[in-house]
Amino acid sequence: MENKNLRIVVLDYPYEIIQNADVQSLFAKVMALKIQGYQKEYPYGVLPVDTTDFIATHMLVCNSENGVLTPLMGLKSVLLERSKVHSIEFPAITLMKKSNVPDQTQIVEKMVSDLEQNKQKVAYNSSWTVHPEVRKNKELKNLIVDLSYYLLVRYYLAYSIPNVFAAATLRFHVHTKKEFIGFEYLKKKDGNNASSFPCLPFFGEEVAMMYLRKPAKDALEWAKQFDHYWNNRITFDSLSLGIQKPGTQIGIQEEKKAA
Repeated sequence: MENKNLRIVVLDYPYEIIQNADVQSLFAKVMALKIQGYQKEYPYGVLPVDTTDFIATHMLVCNSENGVLTPLMGLKSVLLERSKVHSIEFPAITLMKKSNVPDQTQIVEKMVSDLEQNKQKVAYNSSWTVHPEVRKNKELKNLIVDLSYYLLVRYYLAYSIPNVFAAATLRFHVHTKKEFIGFEYLKKKDGNNASSFPCLPFFGEEVAMMYLRKPAKDALEWAKQFDHYWNNRITFDSLSLGIQKPGTQIGIQEEKKAA
């Protein structure tokens, strides 16, 4: 596969658009990518897919060839608003509860509650993985990893989502990369950073919960080199597909001025 065939693809809210045949095909490929990618790093039994995949925005880097999209990297973002519409607990809180860190769970719950009361958009970013074949090509892997961090900058700006939680995996030094982007660690009552903790849903993987208010200045400058990928992205959502939304939904409309 060649770099010129790489495309950023945004698959938004599969629950709303699952009747589209192209969405069905791509969504199935995304689920396969997650399972294959996580099985490369974790024991049998790891399950990186759940009900939130149906209400998430999936940010992908795909190989596009002869009209066929093959996901090579994926991460997802889940809005608090959508969690409430579908009676699903906000996944940042779920992860903390399942990992049995009550003090930090309370911190996240308080932050989320305050942001909701102030009518601010809140999202949880998770499920980053790459296709096992990508790991064999160092140059391609490095580019795709850069694009995944690029999306943490560009996507949330473009869609005006100012508050983002994410659990950073220490083993892969994700926390240091997210610090560059502008993510901060949770703060305890004494003002010190909250500690990392074993994430029980992923076999005790050591993670740190982090929070993004706005991208760092250096990250914004760094991101500009990849803007041509964003400008040529492919989007699957109810608007682009012309699908009438039934009932009450929480869609995402891009803020053109922020892009």
